[in-house]
Amino acid sequence: MKEYLTKRGIQVSDQGRAKRKAERVELAQKALKMKLPKIDEDEDLAKVIEQKLETDRGRLPRPDLIQNWSYDFSGMPEFTFADLYTYLIGFEEEYTAEKLKFFKSLQGYKLFADCHVQDCSMYKVTNR
Repeated sequence: MKEYLTKRGIQVSDQGRAKRKAERVELAQKALKMKLPKIDEDEDLAKVIEQKLETDRGRLPRPDLIQNWSYDFSGMPEFTFADLYTYLIGFEEEYTAEKLKFFKSLQGYKLFADCHVQDCSMYKVTNR
């Protein structure tokens, strides 16, 4: 299973500690559901990451290389649940209007409610 995940660019450890088997199983199931392709051995993982960070406004910085994360969210634009709802419905296949009616049953909400979100910080990308 570790090989399956690694060949798809998914980390199997976190800060030097191996992920639990249940977490690896869940990641593998999600990778299968998303039909994640294998990363060619000739294809550099860094290149794949760079492609995923490319936007219509330019390339975002790699999160693992950012040094000055901030806990000050005062500069973040205000948004409502309706804004988030509209964004998710428009861009994410996993989130449908029907599923979001019961957002407290979604895995992301459950992880947050069960205190799995240990830290929250932001990095403001400067306009280019």
